[in-house]
Amino acid sequence: MKKRGSHVGIILSFVVFVLFVSFLYIAFKPNIKVQQNKELALEYLEKELIKLSTEKLCIATIHIIGSYNPQITCFNISHPNNFGTYNYALVKEGENNLIGSSKSTNLEFDISENQDFFKIYYSNVTLNPATLTEEDCEPAVKDTNYSIGLISTKEYIFESKLLALFENVTAQKNIGELINNEFNFGFTYFNGTTIWLNEIKELSTNIYVKKIPIQYVDEEANIKFGYLNIII
Repeated sequence: MKKRGSHVGIILSFVVFVLFVSFLYIAFKPNIKVQQNKELALEYLEKELIKLSTEKLCIATIHIIGSYNPQITCFNISHPNNFGTYNYALVKEGENNLIGSSKSTNLEFDISENQDFFKIYYSNVTLNPATLTEEDCEPAVKDTNYSIGLISTKEYIFESKLLALFENVTAQKNIGELINNEFNFGFTYFNGTTIWLNEIKELSTNIYVKKIPIQYVDEEANIKFGYLNIII
């Protein structure tokens, strides 16, 4: 009898346990579903915001051939790799400092003593070059006056495109509807300053936050590190 009673007790305990687990599942299922939906929304927003702020950045390096001629203060060269089709260009010397340049049919840029290596940046997103100091620059011949080195084209998040989303993100049909669903996003600069689409008054336990490390390009073609912050 004792053995039979112990079996009945085990069965009853198991039934009670199953009922308890079922109750918990039914009670918390709506919250689990909400959490899953919000996580999916965060992932979707991350992809869309990055896509809307990403553009190509093309870089071409060139080397000056021959000794420095103090009578030549700027060169006029053909755009490397047909990059002249891009809307904007700027030039930096070997120490990554901006130098005067101007983009038109050809590219013109300042040169001076001890400068024989340059990087040219091209993009369809606004780049702000330094002002060219001379006019009627010396025409330079490829492989005679200069040689082309590494050429690369990569996609980056551009600071100006990301900031533009703060002005017109509601006009983007693919994410505009989520604005009304307590959606917010922010951008943390290289120096730690953070700006938000909407002012953050307080954070509750029902808020989901994602902080995504990114590389972004500023208007002087500097590649910096920051964060994209998304709240829903």
